[in-house]
Amino acid sequence: MEVGFGSAIFSFLGSCRYVNGLYLISIPNGATLLEIFQSLGRKCTAINSELTILQYMAPHEHIAVTLNEDDVRNMINLHSCLKLNIIKLIAVPKDDQSPVNINVARFDFGDEVCSDGVHDLDVGTLTNSIDAWIHCIRGVGQKFKDAAEFRICLKNYVVGSRRSFIYRRNESGNILVVCSKENCQWKIYASKHKADNSFGIRKCNLIHSCGDDNLRSRSHPKADSSWIANVVKEKLRREPSYRPCTMLKDIERDYGVELEYHKVWAGKEMAMHDIHGTDKGSYDKLRWYCHAVKETNSGSFVELVVGN
Repeated sequence: MEVGFGSAIFSFLGSCRYVNGLYLISIPNGATLLEIFQSLGRKCTAINSELTILQYMAPHEHIAVTLNEDDVRNMINLHSCLKLNIIKLIAVPKDDQSPVNINVARFDFGDEVCSDGVHDLDVGTLTNSIDAWIHCIRGVGQKFKDAAEFRICLKNYVVGSRRSFIYRRNESGNILVVCSKENCQWKIYASKHKADNSFGIRKCNLIHSCGDDNLRSRSHPKADSSWIANVVKEKLRREPSYRPCTMLKDIERDYGVELEYHKVWAGKEMAMHDIHGTDKGSYDKLRWYCHAVKETNSGSFVELVVGN
C-alpha cells in the first residue's frame, strides 16, 4: 500500500492548455471544480467558470472529458489509482466549442504509465521546453539510451515540476533517486537492461506524498553547469558568439530559473568542450583539413606550419 493515497496530504500537478498558453497549478486531493478554476484564474484571468469549460485528458484514451464536480472526484481517484502525478487539462471557451476546437482539445500528450506495469516506452527527443520536461518521466518500462540520458531527463523533469531529488545510488549500471523532502514516497529506480544495453525505469512511485511542497526559490539545486550546458548547447552551436550574460537572461525567461553568472559561464565552457572537444583535439583536425583541401581542390598548395 502506497503512503498518501486516498489522503489529503499529496497533490497533483495540473497542466492546463488554453489557446496558445500552458498554465501549471497544484491540484490537492479533494479539490473542487471551483478551486481548480480559482487556481487557474490566478494564472490567466480568461479562465473562469463563466467563460470557459474545463476538460481533462483521460489517461491512455486521449479523449477530453468535460468536468463537473463528480468528474473532478473521479479524475483525482483515477490518477491516484494509476499512480500518475500529472493531470492534463484543457480550458475551452464556452462560446467557441466548434468541432475543430474539440479536436484541438484532444492532443496526443504521450502515454502515461502506471508504476506497476511494464511498457516499452522510449524517451524520445529531449526537447528543451517546460511543457516537454514535466512529461518526460512517464513510468516503469520507459527506456533511455544510457544512464547519462536518464540523468539529463531527470534534471529537466524536476526543474519543470519545481521539485528536487537526492541520489541514493548513482552508478553507471543503476540509479536510485528519492524526493529531497524527508519521508516523501516519491522515488525512481532505473538500471541497465542486459538484453539490449538500454537504460530503463524498473520501479517508481511518481506521487509526492510531501504534498504541495514545491521549491520556493527561483533558483534550482539541479540547475548545475551540466544542465546549463545541455540547455544552451544547440543555440551555442548555431551562434558561437552566444554570451553568458544573454544565456542567463534566456534561461530565466524560458525556464523560470535564476542563476549566478559564474555557473552560467561554467556551463558555456562545458558546452563548448562538448561541441569542439579539447584544444589539442581541435588543432589536430588541421591535418585532416589540409588533406581534405588537397583531395577536393586539385592543384591546391597547403602547408601546415607548427611553431614551438
